[in-house]
This record gives sequence, C-alpha cells and structure tokens, in this order.
Amino acid sequence: MALASLDDVRHWLTFSDGKLSLEEVDTSGPQIEAQRLVKSLLSGTFTTAQLQSWANPDATPPLIRNVSGELVAAYIYRDAYSEDDPDVTKYAQQLYDEALAKIAEIRAGTLIVLDENDVPLTETALEMGADDFWADDSTEGPYFTMGQQFG
Repeated sequence: MALASLDDVRHWLTFSDGKLSLEEVDTSGPQIEAQRLVKSLLSGTFTTAQLQSWANPDATPPLIRNVSGELVAAYIYRDAYSEDDPDVTKYAQQLYDEALAKIAEIRAGTLIVLDENDVPLTETALEMGADDFWADDSTEGPYFTMGQQFG
C-alpha cells in the first residue's frame, strides 16, 4: 500500500554518519502516514478512482512517488535523529516543507502530474463533463415515488 519504493525514499536520504541504513528501518509506518497525507490533500484534485489506482509504487505517477518518497524520508530522518536533537531537524523539516509545497502546486495546477509515459493526467476531480449533470432531459422518468410502499 505504499506510494513510494525504497529507491524513491533512498533518493532523499544519506546516512554518512553510520547511524542507520535504510534496509534496517521499518518504513511501513512512515509509508502509511505519507500515503494518507498525499491522498487526503489530493482528494479534491484527482478522482477517487485515480487515487485508488495508486495502490503500489509501480501504479503511482512518478511525481506522486517523488513527493511520497520525500515525506517518508522526512519522517525517517526526523525519527532517527530525534534522540540527538529534540527539535525537528532542519533537513527533515526542509524535506517535509518541499513535499507539501509540491502538493500545493499540484492542487493549484502549476505542477502537472504526468503518467509513466509523460502524458498529463487529464481526468481530475476539478473538471466537469456532461456525466456530472445526470439526471437530465435524456433520462427516463422516476422508477419510484415517495408515495409508493415496498414490502
């Protein structure tokens, strides 16, 4: 159920001090938190079907994987270094802020999400078409009324 792969997370992290390696870290908690945050913030931008289709890193658009990987890295980095510094480390905060800024740009339409073939995702929750105005004059009459009794 992760949006980002370990490689997406590894892109943002280097532990040159030997404190830990990404292979030793349980990423399941940070992955869940990142997925919840990304999907909830983008729920008004993309359709439910699109969000549900992002079930694993392979099915997730590269930009969303990037943002999710950055969030996961921020959570891991914060947790790994919180014992040394009770305040949120600057790098973890920077990663978090950058990820949220990207999400804000996606929501504003200034950062376009592309699929794996570099084609923009065209169907978004912000666009309305003829199907959004059903029922209309082309539909049949009501199948039941308030006065009918069933049972």
